[in-house]
Amino acid sequence: MAGKSKKEAIAVSLRRARIPIPKRVVATGFKVRPVKSTGTIDILLEVPGQKGERVVLDPILLASNLEILERYAAQVPGEPDDSAKKDVVPISGGGSVSNMIYVSHSPGRAETVFAVFSLADWMKAVRVEHGSATSEITSLDNRVVSSGVGFQKKLLLEIIRVIRQQVKEGTCPVDLEMLRLRRRGEK
Repeated sequence: MAGKSKKEAIAVSLRRARIPIPKRVVATGFKVRPVKSTGTIDILLEVPGQKGERVVLDPILLASNLEILERYAAQVPGEPDDSAKKDVVPISGGGSVSNMIYVSHSPGRAETVFAVFSLADWMKAVRVEHGSATSEITSLDNRVVSSGVGFQKKLLLEIIRVIRQQVKEGTCPVDLEMLRLRRRGEK
């Protein structure tokens, strides 16, 4: 009878690429809604003077690393801009797909970058033999959202709320055992 193997931490390095140059929008409002049939999250961005933008966010990776996003949102200065959350955001067709978020801010301005990486690359990277060099995968920025800091804080808090709801309802598969180990400080 084979013994049970112990989970080990895997080091994966992400390299960002902006080729082709991602679309940049200045957003003034948003709507975040879960899509139960796919387990994804629709983020509808209000863009002044034109139809809005749609980003389909796959929250699997974020759900497993939610505490990092929560820590960032907590340290963003100021109050969330409640007026940024909209009931209706008209959008044009299509949109972009993302499974990664990069965030940054300076006084008065914030940037939220939605990016995507190949799940096949991710699976290959985590299958690395123990003791091997760190695996590297490339993520591609596909939507850059410029906004006020309060807008970004409110957007992140809404994304976190929806991911927590999806995990609770079981519509976002997440490695719950790994989350329990992280909360206890184990690897």
